[in-house]
Amino acid sequence: MTRARRLALAAAVGAALAACSGGREPGAGAAPDAAAAGHPRYQHVLMISVDGLRPEAAAGPGGAALPGFARLLAGAATLDARTDPDWTITLPNHTGMLTGRCTEGEAGHHWRLNDLPPPGQRLRGEVGGVFDAAAAAGLRCALFASKPKFVLYPRSWNGVDAARAAGPIHEYDILGDAAGTLAAVRAFWEQPAAAAGSLAFAHLRDTDTAGHDHGWDLDPASPYSAAVARVDAALTATFDWLDARPEFRARTAIILTTDHGGGTPFKNHHGEGRAATNYVIPFLVWTGDGRARGDLYDANPRTRARPGALDPRRDDPGPPPIRNADAANLALALLGLAPIPGSTVNALQDLRVEPARAP
Repeated sequence: MTRARRLALAAAVGAALAACSGGREPGAGAAPDAAAAGHPRYQHVLMISVDGLRPEAAAGPGGAALPGFARLLAGAATLDARTDPDWTITLPNHTGMLTGRCTEGEAGHHWRLNDLPPPGQRLRGEVGGVFDAAAAAGLRCALFASKPKFVLYPRSWNGVDAARAAGPIHEYDILGDAAGTLAAVRAFWEQPAAAAGSLAFAHLRDTDTAGHDHGWDLDPASPYSAAVARVDAALTATFDWLDARPEFRARTAIILTTDHGGGTPFKNHHGEGRAATNYVIPFLVWTGDGRARGDLYDANPRTRARPGALDPRRDDPGPPPIRNADAANLALALLGLAPIPGSTVNALQDLRVEPARAP
């Protein structure tokens, strides 16, 4: 199927939800209109992945003051979300965040490699992503990452190893630390081309690097906690930029999650998929108008089940937990766009970010 054909089917939810969605099916017919389904709409959405972020760290290790994370936690949030059901490594989970699919299953994205993709290797052709839908709607799209292996995405969707105007990823760059990456996002927002609307994805590696080098140590004096503080400083600078532009802020939403936690084993690895330290993650949503707030599970009592001690491979027929792959179709819903054709996670765009209304 051609990309044009896939985009033409953007109003339909194609595949039944895979095992990662708890075994439910999305129902027949057209995808719901995001506003009619209760989603507020925004002109700018920023998706952030803080690589290797343990949920306890987002809450402030050792009671540390983290004003950037505090802003996000004051929105719609949970520290009990889940990774991909089968993988707790970087590229499979980021591919889920961008495609709204888990890795395995008939409708999975099937990308399992976690190294720099060999020349010519890309996602299979029918796997679309958030940038396809956003660019087709006239939004400016950017991907700023801090690991070279993220070349997988411009190669898959733009057809080359760097962004070009003809592809849905209009800007792509590999940057160093969180400060530089989020500074690039702010510079992107300042461009006239992004003024009418934008979708940006920022990958921050600081915490993952510290975890691999020194361990996922939550002690306030640890290198890992210092990396969390650096990420928080970059987030705070971004919030300061938004606060100085209240009209832009009111039209902006931020989704922050991660590809995995870490700590089992203590360092140099996080691939043990049945270790809660690796698969329990944060999922935070902030909106500049303050509409996103409260516990995300409380806001979604019928469509998401708080997983508690369950590992990510739950296969019961009930509602699924909140996963990092929910971010893809949530981002599109917040932009007022239909879900990704063929996606299976949040394919009904039924993850709400506002408090549940009394029956």
